[in-house]
Amino acid sequence: MLPFIAETYHRLIRELKITHHRYLYSTFNIHNRMTGLVGPRGAGKTTLLLQYIKNELYSAGKAFYFSADLVYFKQVSLLEFISDLHQKEGYQFFFIDEVHKYHNWNQELKNLYDAFPNLKFVFSGSSMLDLVGASHDLSRRAKMYHLHGMSFREYLVVPEMARKMPSQAVIGFT
Repeated sequence: MLPFIAETYHRLIRELKITHHRYLYSTFNIHNRMTGLVGPRGAGKTTLLLQYIKNELYSAGKAFYFSADLVYFKQVSLLEFISDLHQKEGYQFFFIDEVHKYHNWNQELKNLYDAFPNLKFVFSGSSMLDLVGASHDLSRRAKMYHLHGMSFREYLVVPEMARKMPSQAVIGFT
């Protein structure tokens, strides 16, 4: 399954067309050991993460992106997956998309944070209440960013092509 996950990551980066950055892109950074990105479905969280990776980290080969909603993670823990990737491939930055769809995500993120002091973790999710009010308080550990839906002003500056072809804008605005 790892080859499939890795191929998906590289394909997403390769096919990413950057026509516009959301307003949060200019202030988004991963200087903290743990960073969270929350917002409603379709706000552009995945796109923002992939743009950040492509522009800031991809060429160094130290970042890895995956979605926690893969069926694979019903059998393998995030802790095990990330530990193996770090040890075998040397990745230093882990971008975990759709984290709220993974059972017990908050405890595992805390465990990852505690177990790997030299790694950086970025997670995103749509369920803001679950992410912010989780039982294993991540507020002390994670710098949180909130990505709101697109404003009318922002919509007006989106390139015409992205507005006309939303099905092809999966990497542009989902």
